[in-house]
Amino acid sequence: MQIAFPIVGLAAIVAALLAGLIFYTERIRRINQLYRGLRERFGGELLPAGLWQHPQLVFPYHGGQVLVGTESTGGGSESVQTVLRIPWPDPDVYLELYPRRFYMGVIRLLGGQDIRTGTPRFDGDYFARGSDAERVRSLLNAGVQTQVELLRNLTAQRDFYLLIAQGELYLRKRGGLSDLPRLIRFTMLGLELYEQAMLTNMAGIEIVAERLVPAAAADGVVCCICGDGIGADVVFCRDCQTPHHFDCWTWSGKCSIYGCGGTRYVTGRRAARAAQTARKTRT
Repeated sequence: MQIAFPIVGLAAIVAALLAGLIFYTERIRRINQLYRGLRERFGGELLPAGLWQHPQLVFPYHGGQVLVGTESTGGGSESVQTVLRIPWPDPDVYLELYPRRFYMGVIRLLGGQDIRTGTPRFDGDYFARGSDAERVRSLLNAGVQTQVELLRNLTAQRDFYLLIAQGELYLRKRGGLSDLPRLIRFTMLGLELYEQAMLTNMAGIEIVAERLVPAAAADGVVCCICGDGIGADVVFCRDCQTPHHFDCWTWSGKCSIYGCGGTRYVTGRRAARAAQTARKTRT
């Protein structure tokens, strides 16, 4: 009778270990399936998740390599972060941006750096610092601000972190994004943020603040994917300027026009001009 208790206890431990192994193996399988879907959308090479390995997809982009994956920040239930890394051409640029916290007013009062862009709502929501205040302001143009807002609101946590330093642009969202459409959208928004920020590095071009396309700019224009009218949430194919709902573009992954096949969209004043052209074409 005394021998039975250790045997039963050992059996319970083994059963618990097996159950944990099965659960973790299934979790790894789902994560790898998710990132295989991301690879189908963007191509590249996939380093699959394993017992001690986070998933990473690396794909070519503008002569460099983009990395999308997860990483651990320590213990706790929210220790996994979804990240995007892409080379930045100027290693001397330093910019850090994240949502403003209640104690950051004290930092400003104590003389700490708190760079303002001149956009009241954005400045009220985000804390920015960097190596050069004017350069930070130019990088945080209205196109970048738009992508920051979309990235922050991608999940319920509404967190966001951006760092440009040592020749790399780094984006981070809390948690491992668990569905493919949201992971694709995170990647596309990150690439668009990079595109908008890169505008400030184009030699000889003065960057003028852009705005989101107002709803009026897309009156009478319908989305070619869903057929519904387009309001403020509009993006335009960079190749043919055809308007789409942002969500429809994210779902499709490319322009809806047969023979175009563009995979990049634009926002801002370029899109506003395209909206006016598209509206005239349809009348």
